[in-house]
Amino acid sequence: GARPGDQLWVSGTLGDAGLALRRLFAGEEPEPEMRVRLERPTPRVALGLGLRALATAMIDVSDGLAADLGHLLAASGVAAEVSLAELPLSPPVARALGEGAGADWALALASGDDYELCFSAPPEASDAIRALGERLDCPLTPIGLVIPGAGARWQRPEGGWLTLGRCGHDHFSEPS
Repeated sequence: GARPGDQLWVSGTLGDAGLALRRLFAGEEPEPEMRVRLERPTPRVALGLGLRALATAMIDVSDGLAADLGHLLAASGVAAEVSLAELPLSPPVARALGEGAGADWALALASGDDYELCFSAPPEASDAIRALGERLDCPLTPIGLVIPGAGARWQRPEGGWLTLGRCGHDHFSEPS
């Protein structure tokens, strides 16, 4: 149901569980709030129910934003432009990403297990969406725009476009 002109939104923050897992695999102890995001994610059920009358399309972000947004776009027959500068990141994830052209965007876009919601909605629903987020104490962030076409384009904060390879969790791929 996503349509050109709709805004793209995401709940919560991205990459926290992926950062915790990365640290655990490296033999390090992740920040407590990152570990909680990995081991006890908060399902956004109330948010999903509240968005039924506002969103044109919605998907949970369990396999990484890039993969799950791709599913939403393919099912809707549209494309999207996403501003990487607008992605909601916790301070530990922002630090881990790095800066400039060397930023490790895979952490925020493809690590998975965020269990947030990504959704599209018409711009005139923005006030109601923000009010819903405040009522539920759930941060909601507009990250881009639905456009005609296919697939997602990822605009870098410093300009230009990020090229992504295979993104997100694939249940049928060989472990990497």
